[in-house]
Amino acid sequence: MNFGNPACSTAVLSGSPLATTNASGIASFPNLLIDRGQVGYTLLATAGNATAISNPFTVNGFCPTASLSTPRELHTQVLLGNGKVLIAGV
Repeated sequence: MNFGNPACSTAVLSGSPLATTNASGIASFPNLLIDRGQVGYTLLATAGNATAISNPFTVNGFCPTASLSTPRELHTQVLLGNGKVLIAGV
């Protein structure tokens, strides 16, 4: 089991790749963990000569980004009580 699309470049996929398959043949991997949040992850599963890519999914959380000298779009900012500014966006 690997990332098909590692939506966050610093994300780590860990856990057990053992699948549970239901009556419809849909496999789930309840023991896999992704340590960084982002939209658009996919997983690539391989068994013998067969491969499959999951539908895109979201992991809640944050992914570190580059310096704030990089222009941002669709961002929001909040002044925190300690005087620091939290900026989130793409």
